[in-house]
Amino acid sequence: PALRRGTYVPFPATTDDTLVFGRKVALGDAAVVALTRLATAQSASLEVGKSLGLAPGSVLHDRLGGPDATVAADGSVTVSVPAKGAVVLAP
Repeated sequence: PALRRGTYVPFPATTDDTLVFGRKVALGDAAVVALTRLATAQSASLEVGKSLGLAPGSVLHDRLGGPDATVAADGSVTVSVPAKGAVVLAP
């Protein structure tokens, strides 16, 4: 639901070649989307506690089959995007 109806939340990790954003329906009901057109894997640390309402310890599953990511105690999560690929992370 977050990808269809959620509020768009931009992240500063976005560059000319990598797009990173969140979608939030309600606190904790959110998703993180990241994609890159670069030929090398990209990684970014994102603040998702306040911006998306994701609690520390929340496990985000990559809906495209990649590895899970866990929200750290400070409300951040590290997102790893494969070369010329994408991730869609949601609880």
